[in-house]
Amino acid sequence: IMFLFSIYFSFLYSKVKNKNAKILLFLLSIAPPVFISTFRYGVGTDFFGYRTSYFSIIENCHDISSILSYYQEPLHVVINLIAYISAYI
Repeated sequence: IMFLFSIYFSFLYSKVKNKNAKILLFLLSIAPPVFISTFRYGVGTDFFGYRTSYFSIIENCHDISSILSYYQEPLHVVINLIAYISAYI
């Protein structure tokens, strides 16, 4: 059902010319998947592995040298740090 809402709002988005209406329809088209993903705690076989990795990165990476010397890929570490920072903005 949520997928159908996204399809419907995406279809309306493609037909509307008004800029404000386009913004609203865009937000409505991405809202169902975002809504569903917010309730996915513990889903998947590797969820808790990534959770452990995330908190380990947050606790151990505080500057550029620690990011580059951490045991995971630097971009993965940076993405996790951005997610952590954006949660508090």
